[in-house]
Amino acid sequence: MARPRSRPRPRRRARPLARAVAWTGGGLATLAILAWAIGQLMSDGTWWSQWLSWIPTPVALAASFVAAVASYPAGRRFAGRWAIVFIVLATWFLAFEHRFLRPGDGPREGLRVVHWNLTHCRPGGTPNFVNALIGLDGDVTVLSNPGSAPGAPEITAWLGPEGRVSSLGTFAVLSRLPILRCEWIGANDAVFVGLAEIDATSVLGRPIIIYMLDLPSDPELSRLAIAEQVGRFLDAKHLPPPDLVVGDFNMLRDSRAIRLMFPEAHHAFDEAGRGFGASYPRRWPVFHLDHLLLSSDWRASRYDLVDPGVGRHRAQIGWIVPAGAPAP
Repeated sequence: MARPRSRPRPRRRARPLARAVAWTGGGLATLAILAWAIGQLMSDGTWWSQWLSWIPTPVALAASFVAAVASYPAGRRFAGRWAIVFIVLATWFLAFEHRFLRPGDGPREGLRVVHWNLTHCRPGGTPNFVNALIGLDGDVTVLSNPGSAPGAPEITAWLGPEGRVSSLGTFAVLSRLPILRCEWIGANDAVFVGLAEIDATSVLGRPIIIYMLDLPSDPELSRLAIAEQVGRFLDAKHLPPPDLVVGDFNMLRDSRAIRLMFPEAHHAFDEAGRGFGASYPRRWPVFHLDHLLLSSDWRASRYDLVDPGVGRHRAQIGWIVPAGAPAP
């Protein structure tokens, strides 16, 4: 005897409160993600979009996650859509914006170049900032806002009898290799650009030119205007093109202003960085403000952002080799 066919259960409609929560959460998440996306696309190409470019990707991730949770009582379909958005954003964050999925660390070979912004470092810290600086162990070290660090006797002893120190106002260059020159390219109240030429023949086969930048942190200043000022400094002098550009740019890694200043340079992190790429603030870094750019003649075999244990900025270390050198 055939059993009577059971009636399909009627689809349960979401309660009005659940739907209201889902729509509200989804609307706010959409606005947050839209603002983040505009900042990613337009970067600091305009004064108003540079504010949106500072929205970190974890904000968009958190917005999509909260929207998925808030939407679940209203139906799995709504929550599932937001879960897809979360997965797409997480993939972008882990694989492209940062390099968590890059396999293995690169070799520590070539010229070891260190840059560290010593702003707010003071002697007697824990650990002492001079000892932290020595621990970075650069062949060539560029310091922004160095204070009294270059004159410390521990620095002289660490560099050895062949070491050289050259101070240039807001910059200092510490090198185990001969420093051929260290001079200003241009400076005003907020924008500082210097040049150092290092005889790296023993390591890289020829001398290299390093441009050093220390750019303003004021968020109200147009990043494009700052880039144009740097361009005027560079145009005012007949200079050889840089092999490396280092410094505290106070601009994000994908900044249009950086591409305007150095359109042919590539970033060491994009080439050889691995993991979370952010240098400020040191304890809980969110923004990558300190950069190492390379001309097409060179490539980074490895790039690290290191917590020295003191100060506001993380230090960056790049190992530089000729572009034609075989990759491991």
